[in-house]
Amino acid sequence: MATSSWSGVAKLWDRSMLDSNEDTKTSREMCKLTYRGHKGRVQFVDFHPNSCTSDKSAPSSKNANLATASVDSTAKLWSLESSESLITLEGHKARLSRVKWHPMGRHVGTTSFDKTWRLWDAESGSELLLQEGHTSETYAIAFHPDGSLVVTGDLGGVGRVWDLRSGRSIFTMRKHSKGIMSADGGLRTDTLLPLQVTITLYVFWIFESVSVSTYLPLIQQ
Repeated sequence: MATSSWSGVAKLWDRSMLDSNEDTKTSREMCKLTYRGHKGRVQFVDFHPNSCTSDKSAPSSKNANLATASVDSTAKLWSLESSESLITLEGHKARLSRVKWHPMGRHVGTTSFDKTWRLWDAESGSELLLQEGHTSETYAIAFHPDGSLVVTGDLGGVGRVWDLRSGRSIFTMRKHSKGIMSADGGLRTDTLLPLQVTITLYVFWIFESVSVSTYLPLIQQ
């Protein structure tokens, strides 16, 4: 398990200790790693079990499986075996809101208060896409399960669906009266995209599945 904190760190917790019958487990014992390196509070953490940097021939300390986003305008990639950051994703002009692994594990998406979202190469750390179009701070981000589409939401209540084949916004959602705080790409390929405003209110948008074989080279395996 991983957590992020306004203290500027993220932590990795040993889940196996939860299976113990002992009642004397302490937070110190369960905390496996503390990730330090951001210069401001860590807004979000995301996990991918099989990212493209998970090379079986490489030391496990070199495999990135965690991504963090911070108000210091950067995202960082980390391994599950070392507290040293592997890659820093730099380019945003304002604090980050969210970071999300692409389903393939080859890319990472970030949203920011600079009103853009960006797509990054998880192995090299290079910026692949800089997407403008929101007029308010971008916050939520989620990928379609097959990786073909991405949905972003801003604090003005506007959501956009982007086609990663063309890099263009293909649909705009304007039914929210307040900021879109989270998004989910759905569990099936004939997916629903729920955009959450509060715990109890969702608006669902239905999109047709797009075959992964039609991807541009940008997101091909």
